[in-house]
Order: sequence, then C-alpha cells, then structure tokens
Amino acid sequence: MMDIDTLTYIYNRPISEIANQGGHVIARNGEFVSPGTLVRINDSTVDELAGRIPINYMQYAASGFPNVYSDVAGTHNMHNLADIDKNIRHAWLLSLTSGFSVGTFPDMWPEEKKEIFRGVSRFHFQIAPYMYSEALKGYQSGYPTTLTPLSIAFPDDQSAVNHNNYQWMIGGSLMAAPLLKNINAGTMDVYLPDGDWYHCDSGKRYEGSLTLKEFEAPLDAPPCFIGGQGIIVLREADDLPLKARVYPVSRRKTLFSFNYPDGVAQSLISYRKWDDNAELVVIDQTLGSEIPFEVDTASGSIIFDIVPNHDYDIVEQ
Repeated sequence: MMDIDTLTYIYNRPISEIANQGGHVIARNGEFVSPGTLVRINDSTVDELAGRIPINYMQYAASGFPNVYSDVAGTHNMHNLADIDKNIRHAWLLSLTSGFSVGTFPDMWPEEKKEIFRGVSRFHFQIAPYMYSEALKGYQSGYPTTLTPLSIAFPDDQSAVNHNNYQWMIGGSLMAAPLLKNINAGTMDVYLPDGDWYHCDSGKRYEGSLTLKEFEAPLDAPPCFIGGQGIIVLREADDLPLKARVYPVSRRKTLFSFNYPDGVAQSLISYRKWDDNAELVVIDQTLGSEIPFEVDTASGSIIFDIVPNHDYDIVEQ
C-alpha cells in the first residue's frame, strides 16, 4: 500500500498544475472526497430543494469544504412550465454559492419569468468578487467562509443553532436566506442574530436578535441580508471599477479586507457605525484625499469605487 504522502502527491501535483495555469477543477461527484476547486452536488433536482441539496451544502461546509454548488439550474426540467418558480428558487439558491451554472435557456418561459431569471444571474455576477475574496480567506484559514452554517458562525446563539430553516453566512457580512421549504407559500421564518440587518432588496433595517415570522420572499428579490461587518464589494461590469457598499451596522471600529480577483492585490476598508444625520467623508488613505460616494436612500448605505492596493476609511466630519 502506498503511503499517504505518495497518495496526496498523485492528486495534488496535477491539481496544482491546473491552478498554476489559471484553471479550476469541478468535482462532479464528490460524495466522500473533495477533489476539486468546486464540489458539485450531482444529479440534483428542484424537488430536493428542502432536503438533500442544502443538507449536503451544510455537511461539506462543516467539514471545511464550503465551495459547493448543486446541479445546473433547470437541467432536464427547464421546459416543464409547471416548475418555473421552482427553477427560479433553485437559481437563487445557486446564486448564493460559489458556483452558478445553467444548462438550458428557458426559451419557453413567459418573458417576465425570463427577466427574473436574468436578474438572478446578474446578482451572482455582482457578488462574485466578494465571494472570491471570501473563498481566498477560507483557503488561507480553513474556515468555511463562503458558506458558514449559522451553528458555526454563531455557536453561542441557541436560536441560530436550532433554527429550522437553511441559512448561512457568506463572509462576515452577507446572510443567505433562500426559500427552500413550502415554496408555494412564498414565505419563511428568517432568523437574524444580534445586531442590525438590512434586507438586500428593500434596504429595510431589522434589529436582531429576532425571528421574522412568515417573512415574504418575493420571487424577484435576492433572498439575503447584510449585517455583521456590513461591507460587501460588488461588480457592475467587467470594464468598470469594483464598488464597495458599506452599511451602518458595526458598532465598533471595523476593518474589512478585500482580495481582488488576481489573488494578489488587496484593499482595506474601515468604518464605525454612523448616525442617520451624520456628515460623512470617504478618504482614500493611499492617496490621502477624499473621494466621491453615493448614498442609497433606502438603507443609508454608501457606495464608492475601489481600486487595487488602495485603502479606505469612512469618517464623520
């Protein structure tokens, strides 16, 4: 029998070569091992949204392999018009994981449902840089940053540990809360731990800890909340600068690190929760000067462009 070093070398060497050439490995069947950059829950269907798919997600993540996704949205089922809404719910689920794939274009769907499906794809495109940055942190630490079960993220909060729906953290700011049970009802119980949380779509603020009973989960809205560190980085287009979006959440001085897609460059963003009527400035600490920003009127979050290897501080005047 070969020793463990020989066995791991046989696997690690080709995977390393693929990575060095800019490639990724998708583990199509990874029930008992994790031989890929992404681990795929294979041959999954929309009828498994409340069972096998999220359970496997949580199992992998709790084992230190959070970069998972399930089978392509709508595969072999995209033309089943009775399951359009289920396919969209599956797509929202995929949009909040490290992998997102679509097997067939929904050409037979009504135009309004096609547009919702496009919106799901756009949302994943927007958060992908944030997801990548958190994946790199997880690679460096071993912590399941891209899919952290609430029982791991909030181990001392029994309401989080015992919550009966599938929710998880993506990094320190983004809470995923997709509707997977009782889909036809369009509502679910959402648990929000201690602190301020903002709904990603409406911008409405909630103060935890609390359970939002029968919370409405519209088919066309991202099923997630911003809290914790309160900072995410979004992409609007490949040829535009990335944008930091900072919510007035953290009660103490927070330092957020963002890793750029080249895996080398980094930016640090710091802030402390500000009052509603505060006069703010955003300082590019690398340049030593103020930079412009926008304010989202619904949530009070601020948005500004970031560039590699520049650090930023949000302060009250």
